[in-house]
Amino acid sequence: MILRIPLLFEGSKHSKNLYALFDSGATYSCINKDQAKEPEGFISSKSFLKLHFYKDGVRLGSEFLVMPGLMNEVIIGAGIIKRFNFKFDWVRKEYFIQHKLPKLIPVNE
Repeated sequence: MILRIPLLFEGSKHSKNLYALFDSGATYSCINKDQAKEPEGFISSKSFLKLHFYKDGVRLGSEFLVMPGLMNEVIIGAGIIKRFNFKFDWVRKEYFIQHKLPKLIPVNE
């Protein structure tokens, strides 16, 4: 399933609102090369770019593969979806982060 949402992305020198396609079937998270270069977008001299984005005021970060000719501005793939525990309501086209509770370790007395 896929979901397309506008998000604020931050690089080391720039920030920009981009449409991110959440794709649970994509192995990698990617950014279009046109969005990854100056002056409009981010700076990239390598094939991976470290970016941060925001969900409900929470800053999330990961590496994105820079891809020339990508049809979307950003694709958020299964790795990020799993790492940050994103959950989706496909009917309402909404998503949220399901916070995990820490495991409690019993203390022997």
